[in-house]
Amino acid sequence: MENDSTDGTLNLLKEYVGNVSVKKYLQIVKSDEEDIPDETRTQYRKNGYEHLADIRNILIEETLLWHSNFDYVLSIDSDIIVPKTIITDLLTYAGNKTIVAGAIANIPNKTVDGITPCNFMRLQDGRMAHMDKYPTSGLLEVDLTGAVYMVPMKCLKDEVKYGSDPQGEDKVFCDMAKEKGYKLLVNLDCKPKHYMVKENFNG
Repeated sequence: MENDSTDGTLNLLKEYVGNVSVKKYLQIVKSDEEDIPDETRTQYRKNGYEHLADIRNILIEETLLWHSNFDYVLSIDSDIIVPKTIITDLLTYAGNKTIVAGAIANIPNKTVDGITPCNFMRLQDGRMAHMDKYPTSGLLEVDLTGAVYMVPMKCLKDEVKYGSDPQGEDKVFCDMAKEKGYKLLVNLDCKPKHYMVKENFNG
């Protein structure tokens, strides 16, 4: 799925769809916003991540339409570079009722060091919040995660979807998943690179 890219991505995807002899689907979605969201995500936050939620829900619909016989779906945000072992890293701990994420820092040029805010939160005093301290290896059960995670196909068939929320479209997805009995885990030994800003892609 292509959405508002300005770096030639659309042309690359069209070339791929035209040349590779496998099942391929290219869907173009344009933003309704006057200003295309920038790398600081200010525009995304402005509308409660509603546009991102819409795009992700389209992906869920397409996945259920074309690939419902698969057991799991691996979702990776476009500013994340994953290790070659990503599938094994997450699938090892995934289950029919378990969602497993890799661990990434949510601050540019920071790492998963035990104190830097990452792509996971826990419910504290009635609201989702980053943990002041967390382990840097092993498995961690959380209440909110996103960005790079493996989801059982059953979860999508149970109509778990994304939605608009000030803390991100993933919060709605995770809340619905937990309501339906799914566990959220983070594999802290799986640490993809989170580039976040354009400058980091140029290095």
